[in-house]
Amino acid sequence: MILIEFNELISKIDKCLSENNYLEAREILSDIKIDYYYNLENLWILGKKMWKSGLSYKGLDFLRASYNLGNRNYEFLTDFLSLLSGERQYDEVLIVKSVLEYEGLVEANSYINYFSANAKLVKGLDFENTLARIEGIENSDKWLVATNVLKILKHALENQIPYSLIRLGDGEAKYTVFNENLFRNMLTSNEADVLINQMWHNWFGYNFYDVEKKDTNELWNLYSSSIDNSDIIGISESTRLKLDSGHRGFLLSQERFLKDKNINPFYTSSFIHFDLSRITYFLDDLIKVTDSICVISPHKNMAGKLAKLHSKENYLDIVIPGERRLPSHLLETSNHFPDVFNDIRKIFENRPAKGLYLVAAGLLGKVYCDMVKKSGGVAVDIGSIVDGWSGIYSTRPGQMDDIKTIPDSTS
Repeated sequence: MILIEFNELISKIDKCLSENNYLEAREILSDIKIDYYYNLENLWILGKKMWKSGLSYKGLDFLRASYNLGNRNYEFLTDFLSLLSGERQYDEVLIVKSVLEYEGLVEANSYINYFSANAKLVKGLDFENTLARIEGIENSDKWLVATNVLKILKHALENQIPYSLIRLGDGEAKYTVFNENLFRNMLTSNEADVLINQMWHNWFGYNFYDVEKKDTNELWNLYSSSIDNSDIIGISESTRLKLDSGHRGFLLSQERFLKDKNINPFYTSSFIHFDLSRITYFLDDLIKVTDSICVISPHKNMAGKLAKLHSKENYLDIVIPGERRLPSHLLETSNHFPDVFNDIRKIFENRPAKGLYLVAAGLLGKVYCDMVKKSGGVAVDIGSIVDGWSGIYSTRPGQMDDIKTIPDSTS
């Protein structure tokens, strides 16, 4: 290989990546050896390019070489540990973490604790048995594809049967790890705190320990009960458990938690909200068979828009502060938990729930779905598809490419 100047090389690679020409990028990168551009900064840059182009195994060699040369840049370390996790090098994650602690480079709130937490959970839990359990559920009559979920929800609405569909993802999994001693005892206090504060900041915008303990304890009990009382639970499929090594420890914990609960709901994919939206735009098939619709979300007049599409007169919007990933105008200044949460709780305590409730409220959405069911309504945890309906696709990059936006004429 004829060596070219480093910046020229990077420009060629960036051009390929910007044009989604990953094949040519890989061809260029596959010929590069570690000793061609041997300094910690260049190795880091090339390793990231390899990772992005699909040569993650080779990229890891370059990042490892940069680390061994003494690269301790914090952003580099998060890249290195992320790729180690992605390549399932969990033992090496823990070795690197130990070295960095010895060097005094791991602060209490450091994101480095996130990677070591995942690695410890993977090593402490049974992957093969958990995978076999999920595959067994997927091949049983307890697993529902989107068309069957839609039929069941329509039946519940037509016959006014209280019902709850919730979905559990990696955010809920981290929340569970923090609250369940079986998993929390595998971690240091710093690792557990980094997990809960990462999620808490995203959900609510502040530190977990800023809330009174009695409130957070009650929320955990309500959340756990919402799982017990749900009729359909969206879980991580076996494919994700095999491929998503960066979240594997958290997802294993969640599946162990569900197994130990010994409950007997139907199961479906945690991405069921996307699947439903693809087969019935704006969940039209559900809205057609209900007399009233309520939307709990950060988006004003969402229920009004959906009602107008179907000439429904009875609708209600319950607007909540959005998660931090949303645009600032949807965040509001009030605290979703516990302030707004308690206000919504009073709504369901003082009035029956009728018809269809579409809930997009993160962690608290699971509890809202349980409140709806207990009050007589049909609750569906629809998550981020309401962002797409509002024309905001950035909250789940790559997942909402075929989610339509509600026409402006319905505003």
